[in-house]
Amino acid sequence: MPSKTRKTNPRQSQDVSVTQEESSHPINHEVHHEDTNPPPLAVMFDMIKALQVSQHEVVGMIKELKDEKNSHKITLLTLHNTKQGPTEGLLAYIKRFKDAALDCYGNHEESELVEICITNMLTEYRAHLENLDIIKFTTLLQKAGKIALSIKAQVEKPKRNGQQVLAVSTQPDTKRKRQEDKPWEELPPILCMEQEMLAILDKWTVDTYKTCRETTNGGIKET
Repeated sequence: MPSKTRKTNPRQSQDVSVTQEESSHPINHEVHHEDTNPPPLAVMFDMIKALQVSQHEVVGMIKELKDEKNSHKITLLTLHNTKQGPTEGLLAYIKRFKDAALDCYGNHEESELVEICITNMLTEYRAHLENLDIIKFTTLLQKAGKIALSIKAQVEKPKRNGQQVLAVSTQPDTKRKRQEDKPWEELPPILCMEQEMLAILDKWTVDTYKTCRETTNGGIKET
C-alpha cells in the first residue's frame, strides 16, 4: 500500500522560513535604548544646584538695584526735614526745597509742597508768608524776593542811625566850653532894710502855711 504524502500549505512554509530567519538573527534591543536612558542622579543634582545659585545671584542683583533706587528716593518725610539754615538766604532755600520737591516720590499737590516749604522757613520770613495763601513756587519766589529786601532794609536802618548818633556824640561841646571860659559875675546886693526883710519872711511863712492847709483839706487853690 503506497504511503500517503502530507500536503503542506505554501503559505505556512513561508511563515516558517521567516520565523527561522528571524531567530537566526536576534535583535539587540539594548543598543536602541541607550540614548533614551535618564542621566545619572549626580549630574541632575549638579544642574539643579547651578540653577539655584544663578537664581540667588539674580535675586541679589535685583535687591541691590532696588536698595540703590530707594536710597536716592525723596519722600514727603524728607521734605519735612528740609529746613532753612540759620545763615541761608530765603531765595536760596526756596530753590533748594523746590529742586528736592521735584524728585519727591509720590503724587502730591504743589500747594501741599509750598506749605511745607513755608513751614520750614525761619520765623522772621514765615510770619510774612504763611497767611498769603500761596499755592505755587513761582508766586512764592516773587513774594519772598520782596519780603527779603524789606527785612534787609529794616535791619540795616538802625545800623545807619546808630552810626549817625555816634558821630554827633563824639563832637566837642563848644557851647559849654564857652560858658566855662566866661568870668563869674557876682549879682549886685539888694538894698533892703532889716524890718522889710522880716516882713517878707513873715509873709512867706503865712503863705506857705495856707498852702499846706489847703492841700491837707483836699484841694489846691489855683493861682
